[in-house]
Amino acid sequence: MGVRRCAATIAVIALTTLFAVPATAFALTLQAPLSSFKSVDVTVTLEASDPTGTVCVLAGGRVVASRLATPGSVVAFTGVEAGAGEIPLHAAVRHAGGIVYSAASTVTVWGVPGKPTLVRPAGGYAAAKTAVEVKPGPQTTSLTLIVNGVSLRTVAVTDGRVVRMAQVSLPKGTSTFKLIAANPLATAEYTFAVKRLDYPWPTCIIVDKSDFRLYWIRDGELVKAYPIAHGRVGASTPERNWRILAKYHTDPSSVYGPRKMRLFAQTSRGFSYTAYAIHGTSQPWAIGTRVSAGCIRMYNRDVLELFPQVPLGTMVQTRQ
Repeated sequence: MGVRRCAATIAVIALTTLFAVPATAFALTLQAPLSSFKSVDVTVTLEASDPTGTVCVLAGGRVVASRLATPGSVVAFTGVEAGAGEIPLHAAVRHAGGIVYSAASTVTVWGVPGKPTLVRPAGGYAAAKTAVEVKPGPQTTSLTLIVNGVSLRTVAVTDGRVVRMAQVSLPKGTSTFKLIAANPLATAEYTFAVKRLDYPWPTCIIVDKSDFRLYWIRDGELVKAYPIAHGRVGASTPERNWRILAKYHTDPSSVYGPRKMRLFAQTSRGFSYTAYAIHGTSQPWAIGTRVSAGCIRMYNRDVLELFPQVPLGTMVQTRQ
């Protein structure tokens, strides 16, 4: 007379006998709290006129608990695992004439709030100033942002919807972002380390060879980081300052991909033309490696995104 038997009985009989006996023939009732943490306690009451049989608790139509009950009894189910979120509960009892259901009772089951995603700044890096955008984890109704020990803002959130928390200025070095995720019955803290990039100009491109990333910084804010390839052994990309003074639309099927931005090297006399450039690639599998003759390669989709944002005259720094 367990959960498995009750589930099988309801599945087979419900469609043919559910309406054989009017629901008003018995006074089967179910009681449950409006909200609960992780599991829920359910009480099912049978009146004296109710039959002897197996009482089942259904959560969203799924049998989650069952017990043999007699007429007039009160059956307590403790710690029923009904799922998470808003769950409709019913009780059901089978007798010789069919199955009778209780009226529905909806309970909201809360768990520990899930880990949020720090959408921005992304990748653990930021510029001197940055917007903070967060995608809340499951079972979260509010988020509190704390940066370097200072509480900045608490906002109500909806699962899965990105929310803009604040605009912050960061000191040099690594900052600690703490997000406190909460719901009516639980809270959880999640910590993220964000390193501030060093850069010499408010608007510039930084190519960090060590982590194979190109950072696009505009007006002191990191817009986006892109994966790159750079110079192979024997043809290493020089570490120096440059300026973009020419931009080209190139053959998408060529080794340059669809776009190229020419790097002019900074010298004591100004900026000199070079063969180095930031461009796309016909070898996307090479991104993240040292493979080029010294140029900076990007995925074609990335160089197409970056190209129109970068004005002529933009400074570039390549470094280890």
